[in-house]
Amino acid sequence: MADINKKPSKAIPYIPIKTLFSFVERLKSTAIPPIIDGSLLSSMSGSMKSQLLSTLRFMDLIGNDNTVKDGLRNLVSSYNTDTWSSTLKEVVETSYAEIISEVHIDTGTVSQLETAFRVKGGADGQVLEKAIRFYLASLDACGVKYSPHFKAKKPRKPIVRKKKPSAKDKDNNSDTDSGSEDVLDDLPDDGIGMAKFRIPIPDKQDCIIILPNDLDQHDWEMVKAMLDAYVSRLTKSNQGGG
Repeated sequence: MADINKKPSKAIPYIPIKTLFSFVERLKSTAIPPIIDGSLLSSMSGSMKSQLLSTLRFMDLIGNDNTVKDGLRNLVSSYNTDTWSSTLKEVVETSYAEIISEVHIDTGTVSQLETAFRVKGGADGQVLEKAIRFYLASLDACGVKYSPHFKAKKPRKPIVRKKKPSAKDKDNNSDTDSGSEDVLDDLPDDGIGMAKFRIPIPDKQDCIIILPNDLDQHDWEMVKAMLDAYVSRLTKSNQGGG
């Protein structure tokens, strides 16, 4: 039986799979350095740098000192070739062998997979969900078939419609923040992992933003640009600017 108190020696990956593949593609189009240092990842945020390096260590592509191993050289060399799937498959299967050793890859359930990732991979909460998503995306990329139950959607939380308080109710209720918090509870859970934020605005309704959990820096830059454009147009319209 697995020791639930034993921490994994390497942190399990939970970055978006495209972040890893983009990095491999970049090395393919340039050159593979002897060590992966911060200057090579200057376009990434601090947390994403750390997560990518952790992913490379977990998959035994670099050492603890970030020196490049043959596994990374082979993976980069095979990118966009006929050997890509088989090379990636070997990396993935070797990396996750201990974690999924007690999971039936062909017929297992999502609950069994989650237990394995939680107990042997040390993942929990949102990290658990992202880690499983990364693993399944890796299997998809190398053409490995796995249990259809691994992608079973979790039951949606029931949506309870709450009556909006009237102006009189707000005046008589000193705890006005609780109504705003309820709004987040009413939002449906689509099963793919969403981060929900409530931003209070003085003398106005709260702003509620819902973002996917696997948002990366490039996605966020795009979202910010679209928000800026929309808000700019909206404020001009409210000011009679047409």
